[in-house]
Amino acid sequence: MTYSTVEHGGQLNKVADRFNIPVQKWLDLSTGIAPFTYPIPTIPLTYWQQLPQPCSALGQAAAHYYTQGLVTQNLTKVCAKNFLASHGSQHVIQHLPILWRQHNPHSQSVFVPASGYTEHKKSWAAAGFNITHYTQLPNPSKLPMNSVVVLINPNNPTGQLTALEHIHTLLAALEKKQGLLVVDEAFMDTVHPSQSALTLINSPAVIILKSMGKFFGLAGMRLGFVAAHHYWVNKLHSLLGPWPVNGPAQYVGLVALKDQHWQAQQYQKLHQQATQLEHLLSRYFNESHNTITGTLLFKSVSTPYATHLFEQLCLQGIYVRLLDDESGLRFGLPNDKGLVRFSHALEHLRINDCLF
Repeated sequence: MTYSTVEHGGQLNKVADRFNIPVQKWLDLSTGIAPFTYPIPTIPLTYWQQLPQPCSALGQAAAHYYTQGLVTQNLTKVCAKNFLASHGSQHVIQHLPILWRQHNPHSQSVFVPASGYTEHKKSWAAAGFNITHYTQLPNPSKLPMNSVVVLINPNNPTGQLTALEHIHTLLAALEKKQGLLVVDEAFMDTVHPSQSALTLINSPAVIILKSMGKFFGLAGMRLGFVAAHHYWVNKLHSLLGPWPVNGPAQYVGLVALKDQHWQAQQYQKLHQQATQLEHLLSRYFNESHNTITGTLLFKSVSTPYATHLFEQLCLQGIYVRLLDDESGLRFGLPNDKGLVRFSHALEHLRINDCLF
């Protein structure tokens, strides 16, 4: 396995095999998943025995959770019918190119971030679309007709947040050009809600992806939501089939989305932990060529020694995310015990490697 084959975090088994260290001995900081997990409630037996049933309450809870704090006239039209539960964002990402091709057979161009979750690019490329990478948001006036723009907001791994006013301008251009804007808001839970593209939800030219895996620390549950115009919700519902989310995940998701007390506590814990992680990284990556960015769920560092440091950390059983272009590293948020181990690993590198 070469480093370039690790296209995103969470592939611990591959990395463990590569460095011949048992999986249970690793500290996995390769993802942006919260280290504090929502406590799983007792799940009624019927959710295991029966086929998944349609759950309107889940859509209502999602609509309330994701729009709380947003004050705009547009939200008077946002309701449970704008939300579709899915088997995680990834499931929808894989199906969107198929759906869009059916809707707009003339579309050929898709713009994706040069640095970002690579599954977006892979899905559109596999469906035969022409991929253009961008570092700055594409110029709305120069977009081709029928084009698609994928925006990860805030970006993963850079943490860059695109202001809502720029998204509005981009969307207006895509509406005129019969295009589509896909906004991946997997990490928006830790950002002020006023930046969410949900305020634009009634446009048929935007599809927004939400994830419960990151903020709630429930990636294994595989539950996410599509937020979109009724047209796209209905089309995706038909495409994803009758049981897009298992019953236990529906039950846990509903309870978690309604638990505002836990959500407030989680935000405070993540803020405290992210501050500690950033202070730790600042002690070792404090040169002019190093830049620390990110969100409350991860911190990224640009460094010319990224590939070397990735390998040296792996040799200590610490798995972090090497960026696609190998220009930096992304560090997921550790818990208190993990933070101590990570600190010792960095100190070991400073003493023995002299790169800091």
